[in-house]
Amino acid sequence: MSSRVPALPAPAPGLRRWRRHRDYTQTQLGALVGVSTATVCGWESGRHRPSLDTAARLVAVLDAPSIEALFPTRTDGAAA
Repeated sequence: MSSRVPALPAPAPGLRRWRRHRDYTQTQLGALVGVSTATVCGWESGRHRPSLDTAARLVAVLDAPSIEALFPTRTDGAAA
């Protein structure tokens, strides 16, 4: 009998890419949107997702075109 481990959310390479493009550290980005460095790290690794309000703040701070640019939808059929 095999037990299935729930799929983790996809990592957010878009967020990391945009953060680095704007020359922000995780600490700096966290301060700009009002969260901890650990929270930003969790988003980038895929362990957590921001709320819609926080995602909108990230888009504004990073001057990204959309939330989808920072957190792309998984295409492998697994829940993100």
